[in-house]
Amino acid sequence: MEYKIRKCTEAGVKGGGKVMYCAVINYKGTKYIKDFVKYAEKRSTVTQSDIMAVLYNLVEYIETECDQGYKIDYGDLGKYYPSMFSKAVDTPQEVIPETIKNVKVRYKMSHRIKCALQSIQFKKATKVMIE
Repeated sequence: MEYKIRKCTEAGVKGGGKVMYCAVINYKGTKYIKDFVKYAEKRSTVTQSDIMAVLYNLVEYIETECDQGYKIDYGDLGKYYPSMFSKAVDTPQEVIPETIKNVKVRYKMSHRIKCALQSIQFKKATKVMIE
């Protein structure tokens, strides 16, 4: 994976502190679901439309089950689970639906993906832009 160099400041220092430099990913672009579908079709006997149907059902299942309060464990694909943030109040009786500020679906990567990320070898991008 290629990295580039970016200007950054010291964390937690008022006014940003001393200017420093850090590595950031040099993204090559974006891959979309259609790219995966073409990739998977070439590696199997399943058609593009069948793969798309399964993927859309995967997303719909996450939406439906997380809305009901379930965690979804997709094994090597990772886990999806709902989380919420609410306003802190003084008494339990004051905790009502209106105190809930935000609900999200979060993702936790699997052990397999975590291991794959740990084995990445880094190299400096040929065109290094300091932002």
